[in-house]
Amino acid sequence: MDKNIRTLLVRNERIEVSEAVYKAYYKEREHEKYLDKKKRDNEYSYEGMKEKGIVFEYNEGLIEMSPEEKLLKDIEKERLREALSALNKDEMFLIDLYYFENKSEREIAEIFSLSQKAVNKRKKRILEKLKSIL
Repeated sequence: MDKNIRTLLVRNERIEVSEAVYKAYYKEREHEKYLDKKKRDNEYSYEGMKEKGIVFEYNEGLIEMSPEEKLLKDIEKERLREALSALNKDEMFLIDLYYFENKSEREIAEIFSLSQKAVNKRKKRILEKLKSIL
């Protein structure tokens, strides 16, 4: 088999393709892997916050809640609002970028002109601060 011939597996059959098609396919495949990893990282971050007692409900309104559950949920929301209001401007901006705009620590580091490690440390400190307030 010639080294310059490119093939892709389509329905369990090898199909010969041009170099451009081959590169475009793998570029898209790598991009999908990146997006999947970013999604998993954000899911982990959500789980990490949940483990620390910070709860966000995405399905609110989709399920019926008893009046007691609704009251508890409202109290949790208010406590979270109060905790978030205790953050300074930079802390709130970092939390907003990471959890609500889905920016990576590396992207946030560029915005703040810091290292990724420094952003990670700040994020951990902020979460500890929120945990102590809650």
